[in-house]
Amino acid sequence: MNRSPGLSRTGVLVTLTLVYATNQIDRQLLGILLEPIRHEFHLTDSHLGLLSGLVFGLFYATLGIAFALLADRSNRRNLIAIAIALWSVATGFCGLAANFGQLLIGRAAVGVGESGSLPTSHAMISDLYGHEDRATAMGILSIGANLGVMTAFAGGGLIAAALGWRAAFLIFSALGIPLALFVRFVMDEPARTHPPSPSLAPAVSLMAAIRHVTSTPALKRLMMAAPIGALVSYAFLAWFPAYLIRTFGGTTATVGPTLSVVIGIGGCLGTVVGGIAADRLGRRDTRWHVWISTAALPLAAITFCASLLAGSYAVALLLFLFPAFLGIVYSGPNFALVQGLFPPQMRALGAAFYLFVVNLVGLSLGPFLVGVMSDALKPSFGAASLRWALIAMSGFWWLGAALYANTARTLERDLSVQG
Repeated sequence: MNRSPGLSRTGVLVTLTLVYATNQIDRQLLGILLEPIRHEFHLTDSHLGLLSGLVFGLFYATLGIAFALLADRSNRRNLIAIAIALWSVATGFCGLAANFGQLLIGRAAVGVGESGSLPTSHAMISDLYGHEDRATAMGILSIGANLGVMTAFAGGGLIAAALGWRAAFLIFSALGIPLALFVRFVMDEPARTHPPSPSLAPAVSLMAAIRHVTSTPALKRLMMAAPIGALVSYAFLAWFPAYLIRTFGGTTATVGPTLSVVIGIGGCLGTVVGGIAADRLGRRDTRWHVWISTAALPLAAITFCASLLAGSYAVALLLFLFPAFLGIVYSGPNFALVQGLFPPQMRALGAAFYLFVVNLVGLSLGPFLVGVMSDALKPSFGAASLRWALIAMSGFWWLGAALYANTARTLERDLSVQG
């Protein structure tokens, strides 16, 4: 496969994984800070769901399409460097917010910046790794998400306890600028397997991507399965720290570091094992790329509910290790399938379209629906309303498993068409 003339392809993959980790730090930092923010601004759970999900997700999902169209026609390295700088500055603005409205604006701006990174990274990795090892590479990239969550929860929790929640935003915002400079001046643009040209401009468009999805049955089914499964994943990332603090009387300093270890171990193993298993089993039958998720998501739902019903903090954390692992195994296989089911000239746009659907449904609605349900259940369940809202949300993992099983029906044929 093609290589970057500067860093090796492994170096590019590691760099993009660090970019993804920084992306996730600034995105998930809010999760460990929800409780102190709620108390300072006197917010309801619906407000917190709007802040952690809907506002961020809408901007992240929609602007990703525009960035991807630009990435398929321009220098992707420069685009990523600009995106890092933008979301880092926006994270700092969140730390300066004087009221809920300003915090909403800051989160929207973080979503705008972060929308330019991941689809572009997917396209670059697909130019460096072939179909036979692409799921593994995507799984390694996905480790960045777990490293970011670990750092956000552990570091953010400790910083918030010592210096306040605003300091957590301000300190982490400073991490992105050196990384943006490294990407711009050290990492080269990988050679494209399908170089852009003026003649391709009409073909690489949002309408072309929509036509391709609707005419490719496996891709259309994947675009239904992935966001339904992601509803629960994004909901528990946004709300489980607050649940632990409310239920067991913890603080950001105690919950953040311990939860980060559980998510780090479970999430990192899930992304790597999912990618490696899909590549190895997929050599015998490519349908394993979706069968893995079909098997994992029901087990994730059962163990997540068990964690929420646990009577002690230690048992809840131990049980949460299983959904943290099982609920993310889809990541590498899905990213690889999207790259394999879209033509090469649409790779960044294909990744953005996938993320648009996943984030519009999963990221935007998952945390928001939990907040709304928690407020609605308060009259009946009181302080336990958040627990039952999360349990209700876990049911979507069962639906996601059924949709993944349906995706397997035409997967082999549709992948062979793209070559």
